Amino acid sequence: MKATFGARLKELRKRSGLSAEKLAALLGVHRNSVIGYENDVVSPSVHVLSGLRAANLDWIFAVTGQAKEEVLCNEIDWKLVECIWGIIEEQNAIRRKKLTTAQKFAALRNVYTIAAKGHGDIPTVVANAFRIAA
Repeated sequence: MKATFGARLKELRKRSGLSAEKLAALLGVHRNSVIGYENDVVSPSVHVLSGLRAANLDWIFAVTGQAKEEVLCNEIDWKLVECIWGIIEEQNAIRRKKLTTAQKFAALRNVYTIAAKGHGDIPTVVANAFRIAA
């Protein structure tokens, strides 16, 4: 079974020698939020992902399970990521069957890849991603 975002975040935090409190301070969230992320109870916002990057932590590992050295990573368009994540969260809020954090990250990755290449408008691509995940 693949590790969840929460398990990878916890591993990343421990590898970095950080307590939940210290990571929370770096991310600008409460310690309980970090614990919620690590237990896959709460989905992190795009600001948290951006915070991992700003704190010089391997956010790519937290999201994908691959070390950043393994991933060919061009500069990320954070405004585009924030826009996509917002639409994913809006769509998820109106669904009866909610997506898991892993499904939301998969949708984010897929939609970002398509949108970054200029193939389709973001709301339509997100709607298609939700149909696939259902």
